[in-house]
Amino acid sequence: MDNEGVCLTVLLHLYDRAMYKRHGPNVIVDPNHAKHDIGQFNTQQKNLLRNSWRAFIADDPAKTGFNMFLRMFKNEPKTKDFFSFARGSSLESMKASTALLFHTGRVIKYISMVIDNLDDINEAVPLLRQLGGRHGPGPNTFKVDESYFPHLGVAMRQLMKESGLLGWNSQLDGLWDKSYTWIHKRMEEGMKTYGEF
Repeated sequence: MDNEGVCLTVLLHLYDRAMYKRHGPNVIVDPNHAKHDIGQFNTQQKNLLRNSWRAFIADDPAKTGFNMFLRMFKNEPKTKDFFSFARGSSLESMKASTALLFHTGRVIKYISMVIDNLDDINEAVPLLRQLGGRHGPGPNTFKVDESYFPHLGVAMRQLMKESGLLGWNSQLDGLWDKSYTWIHKRMEEGMKTYGEF
């Protein structure tokens, strides 16, 4: 990204943060925002999310993210088409891809940011919307079809369930479904708001 793009990104981020702080959910594009509002979780639910996330990524966050993407590619092969480092690649060549490891590490970082901010979830909204804008339809974006975002959440929940470390149950599955839905809805808002730049 050139200097002009960096400046625009920073200005949009600051504007979005100020608008969200000032108006809260009133600036949200998603009419079902309240349905997905993870800020309404109680303390026990937040602790379940925090503890399960820590256990899930404890051994190796980058490897965990990598496994999430591999599961998504297995479940939904068409999702590989959006990643130049995955398109037509074998599992072995993807394991050696620094681009894939970089990307998966960033995904883990953003999910961690949401989980770390469950007590003040509005802190995460501008960053997720900015991230969504970078995935939108504009000329300097990744041009990801928003219908693909939920596939990673499904893959993540499958791996969490299979890990056996988390005491997985329907309550935890529901909390993670709602949380990941909230994350991708904020990204979709960013795609609509900033995706044309």
